[in-house]
Amino acid sequence: MTKWTLLVYLPMMMELMSCVEELAWQERGPATNRLVVEGSITTERKAHTVNLSRTTPAIPTEAATGVSGAIVSIVHGTTRFPLYEVDTIPGLYRTDSTVVGEVGQTYTLQIELGPASYSATTTIEPVLDFESPALLFASPNRLGNPIRGNLTVFELEFPKVRYGAATPVRDIFSAQEPIGLQWMSAFYYQFPGIDPEGFLLNFSGANQTLLLQAGTVITQTRYSLTDSHYRFIRDVYAETQFRGGVFDRMPANVKGNISNGALGFFSGSQVAQRSFVVQKSWLGQ
Repeated sequence: MTKWTLLVYLPMMMELMSCVEELAWQERGPATNRLVVEGSITTERKAHTVNLSRTTPAIPTEAATGVSGAIVSIVHGTTRFPLYEVDTIPGLYRTDSTVVGEVGQTYTLQIELGPASYSATTTIEPVLDFESPALLFASPNRLGNPIRGNLTVFELEFPKVRYGAATPVRDIFSAQEPIGLQWMSAFYYQFPGIDPEGFLLNFSGANQTLLLQAGTVITQTRYSLTDSHYRFIRDVYAETQFRGGVFDRMPANVKGNISNGALGFFSGSQVAQRSFVVQKSWLGQ
């Protein structure tokens, strides 16, 4: 193909590639005003919370507000734990501070909202044992010096997801950063197996980071996840965090475990916690 032929055909090819076919939108079920539920019960003795809200249009005209006036409870066998709405935060419901879940037990969230009823059931799975804290500084986590000329302060950057865990967990890390002595926190999920989509192990967007140095104390809190909860989180990431290409699909609502057409998830977790001191050798010093 000569240069002149290419100049003739290139605009035609670009025009053909840029054609857009207009399709009529086919809505399946209500797209807005659906109940959204976010709640959990753990092995921590504390006030456990449930948030109720509703979906909004893709381009909302006003801020979303919580759903008030619901009758909410968590049921375990013949025991019922009522949740009470927080006066100052519409849509936020709490148990009393003495409620604690047990590993291996099943719990059901029940919601009565006007004539409608919703429910979800979860089981608290045992949490994965902690690995060596030195592995926290291995790939795919990233370690670097964020301050020019400073070789003692490091930034530890976390991916959103790590694969390869025996069972799924959520890890939260907190530490006092060595410069301004402010408390920082970061988290990521660990999923089992190998990343099947090939895109979860990336560092796009704003990732979680910690500033630290040798001697910094890191507290790690680990939450177990059921298989269905981990798959729900994975699907949420796939629909929201890893999009943006020119030919990407439109995001869709992720199916949770709430009945009667509501969205969201009610989860159960065993919680484990430890603290450790950052060693120079982990930082390559």
